[in-house]
Amino acid sequence: FMTESSWDEDARSATTRFITIEAGSSEATMHAATQKAYSEAELRQMLTEAGFGDIQVWPAISDNPEYGDPHRNVLTAVK
Repeated sequence: FMTESSWDEDARSATTRFITIEAGSSEATMHAATQKAYSEAELRQMLTEAGFGDIQVWPAISDNPEYGDPHRNVLTAVK
C-alpha cells in the first residue's frame, strides 16, 4: 500500500490517504482519514455547549517526544 498526506491550512485539517493496489488485477482501493485541529478555546466552547463543566486542560502524556508538543493537550470535563 501507499500513503499520501496533506495539510489544509484554511480548514486546519490533515488528511492521509491509504491506497492499496491488488496484486494480479492492479485494482486500486483508496481510504482516507482526516484529523481536524481545534484551538483550546474552540474545544472549551464545544464542551460547554454540549453541557459539560469543570473543563480542565492537561499537557499530553506520552513517552513519545512528538506528543510533548505544547499544541497537543488533553481536555477533561464533567457532565
